[in-house]
Amino acid sequence: MPSGKAVSVLKAMSAEPTEINLDYVANLARIRLTPEEKETYGSQLGSILEYFQKLREVDVDGIEPMAHAFDLANVWGEDIAEAGLSPEAGLQNAPAQREQQIVVPKVVEDA
Repeated sequence: MPSGKAVSVLKAMSAEPTEINLDYVANLARIRLTPEEKETYGSQLGSILEYFQKLREVDVDGIEPMAHAFDLANVWGEDIAEAGLSPEAGLQNAPAQREQQIVVPKVVEDA
C-alpha cells in the first residue's frame, strides 16, 4: 500500500473493503490536508461510498436512464446576433489593462 493516511472504504462496484490513500487523492486535487482534515474527510468519503453501496441495491430494471430529473425541451433561446460591448465599456471595470486587454495574474507555472 502507498505511504500516507489510508481509509477503509467500500469499492463502488463491490462490497469488499479497500483502502483509499487520502494523501494521493489530495495530491490529485492539488490540496493540502491537515491530519484533522484527513480524519474528517476520510470518514465522510467512507460514508459517501457506503451510500453508493445502498444505491446499488435499488431495483432499476425497466427504468430508462436520463440526463435530467425533469423533461427538458427547447431550453435554448433563439440564437440572434447582437452588438457586443465596446472595448472601452468592456474594460471599464478591469483592475488592470494593457493594449485593450484585461491583465490577470499568472496562474500557470513555467515548465
